[in-house]
Amino acid sequence: MWRPNSTSSVRALTFLTGWLLAAAVSAVTVPPATQRCATFTGSASPISHCPATNYLCYAGAVKPLVGVSDDAACHIPLSDNTICNLANNQDVLQSAISNSLNKIRLWVAIAGNSPITTPFHDYDHPFAYVRPVGMTPGYWRLDIPNETYFSNLQNVVDYCRQGGIFGNITVEVTFFAPFIGTFSGGPWDGANGKVCVDGAGNFQPGDTTCTQIGHSLVAAGFSSQDQFVRPGADPTNGNRPRQVQQNLIQWTVDRLYCYDNVYWEIANEPESGGVDAITVSQWQANMVQKAVDAENAYVGHTPGVTARRAIAVNPTTTGFNYVTATGSLANVNVINGHYTEIYPAGTGMGAIQLMLRSGNAANSAFKVLGFNETKISAITGNAGTLPAGAPDSARAEGWEFMLDHAGVYDHWGYNYSSPNGQAARTQMKNLKNFVSALFLRQLTKSAADTTGSPAAPAWVSSLPAWGTYTTSPPIARRQFWAAMEPTSTATTKQYVLYLHNSLRRCSSGTEPSCTYLTFNGYSPVITNNLYQETLSLTLPAGNYTAEWVQPTTNTDIAGSPFTLTVNANGSCVGNPNPPCKITSPHYSYDIALKLTKQ
Repeated sequence: MWRPNSTSSVRALTFLTGWLLAAAVSAVTVPPATQRCATFTGSASPISHCPATNYLCYAGAVKPLVGVSDDAACHIPLSDNTICNLANNQDVLQSAISNSLNKIRLWVAIAGNSPITTPFHDYDHPFAYVRPVGMTPGYWRLDIPNETYFSNLQNVVDYCRQGGIFGNITVEVTFFAPFIGTFSGGPWDGANGKVCVDGAGNFQPGDTTCTQIGHSLVAAGFSSQDQFVRPGADPTNGNRPRQVQQNLIQWTVDRLYCYDNVYWEIANEPESGGVDAITVSQWQANMVQKAVDAENAYVGHTPGVTARRAIAVNPTTTGFNYVTATGSLANVNVINGHYTEIYPAGTGMGAIQLMLRSGNAANSAFKVLGFNETKISAITGNAGTLPAGAPDSARAEGWEFMLDHAGVYDHWGYNYSSPNGQAARTQMKNLKNFVSALFLRQLTKSAADTTGSPAAPAWVSSLPAWGTYTTSPPIARRQFWAAMEPTSTATTKQYVLYLHNSLRRCSSGTEPSCTYLTFNGYSPVITNNLYQETLSLTLPAGNYTAEWVQPTTNTDIAGSPFTLTVNANGSCVGNPNPPCKITSPHYSYDIALKLTKQ
């Protein structure tokens, strides 16, 4: 949720002052590191939406994605070396690879400029740049791709797919971030971006100096920033800026189609800037259709791809429902949220709100839910996570979201080389390993969809409603949880529960009646092994392998699994009357329970 003037923080501002433009990349098995799509001769099988599931699949296998993505511009020269940039990208990406993380997110184009390293680099944007001459200011040729930029992008793609025994990194390529950066003075602003046209208004990129007879250099930027996400022609420059957007999608697809771990997102927080969700959805429909058309030209061909990649969107409010969207938007496979919750709660679409409201609906529609920008970490104050448990809030967001049957979690934050950064990466690795070992195709979200706090699932009815505030010993906190259960056709019966004790963050006042932060996150309430749960379970009769899992390490707290025998009447060993009750070990903040029917 990065906006130049938002409370979303020092970290966001540090990032924005470090670069001009963000980009996108990825990788996995094809092509060889020295080969580009321009010379590719094979047929790539990309990561894509797995039919009749709520996950992405690669080589026919479900592939849950988990990452720690402080790396939205790995191919751009930045002044901030705590995040991924052209100078340190191999170190940052190797940190992810060695922790078995398999997801990053990169932006192709932001709205405009921000201060950047000196001297000015010609390859900070995907467009060719014409330097100033004398008193004539410089400008961007929006009809000519910046080949150095795209080459740098592809170099990062190549590195991402060389994970070896640790696995490869999948990259969510976000085509546009319309409200990130300083629009004024950037390539999308008015006359700062130009194209060469003939007398009929057709783009003439081959005329690099635009001096041929009948050609003229005309403005192709937007008349105002919010026009970026409004469908139709710009009031000043007509359809030229829209064609530039579509060309940028085509350029990116042409250069990345042969890499098998790229998928697309359109776009980062496009509802910002006062444009309503329905208007944005109409613009997105046009951009989604362009992405579909650009990639379909490669499907079934050699060189080409065997299937079209997944396409993601990122709604901010409930003003438009992408789960049930029709037309071009039916091609949307992944719906991403940002932050846990966005207030006011009635209209906000944070990632956890998205899950609570639409998790089961998404399951039924076979849509993948993603959480691709979380509370910015490693900074102090309400906007960060350090005062409230360092990596713990990131872990809580990730485990809760993924254990509600989500497909993608990407924590935004933590300097990759700091102690907290390394801890976050290790803990996200444990989340990925835990989720990857589940029978995901045979599981579904347990709690009902609701706009408020969902009630406990039937199989673990003793839980309080999600987010219930309690002052009971040992300390005041809210209990947040996620749960999955077997589908009606599951051949392997598995039940999973995750629970953490946190508070929401306050901009004023204190819990439980404070004014919440607009872009909220969890504030962990950590004790010294003072929490303990007694759960009432309603399960089919049989023997279950039961594990109490410590999320920080993905290890059994008790040392090894135990067998839970549930009788025909619902009772279990030590509980002669139904329901079956089990008591957890003591824990300090969060705990998970996994039950697998033998």
